[in-house]
Amino acid sequence: VNLALKVKAAAGGTKLKDFVATLQSDSNIQSEIAKLRHDVEEYAKQFPTIGFEKETMKYKN
Repeated sequence: VNLALKVKAAAGGTKLKDFVATLQSDSNIQSEIAKLRHDVEEYAKQFPTIGFEKETMKYKN
């Protein structure tokens, strides 16, 4: 949410096209999004996949 507010402030406009243009053109925001994505993926790796059990895997290697 804080990142979206930062993009909105940087966009300077209230339209979605301004928001998207800022997302695509601002390298600082792109790096923050990449870091957030990495952090979320690392956090999610802690939890098992629902409906998936290692013991019943067909290909274990």
